[in-house]
Amino acid sequence: MNKKFLAFAAIAIINLSACSTQSARWTGFYYPEGAPTVGEAVFEAQDFDTKAECETWATEKSQGNELAEHYCGYQCKYDSTGQYACGDETSA
Repeated sequence: MNKKFLAFAAIAIINLSACSTQSARWTGFYYPEGAPTVGEAVFEAQDFDTKAECETWATEKSQGNELAEHYCGYQCKYDSTGQYACGDETSA
């Protein structure tokens, strides 16, 4: 019985540690013509594991384009209207 308990405990610990080390997902948004206030936007989006990776990508994409804008969003998903909805990293 002790062997079964130890095996179960080991599996539980491994699973819990894997959950806590999963990295947050960031989505980078690059708007080559600037982000519009109304209407559809021309943009490129890409997912990243860290905010730093996202910011590096967005900054590199924007270099040399004064009109370009970029944004890094935390755990973004499409909402019911077909637009991205992003969370707040401080509530994670």
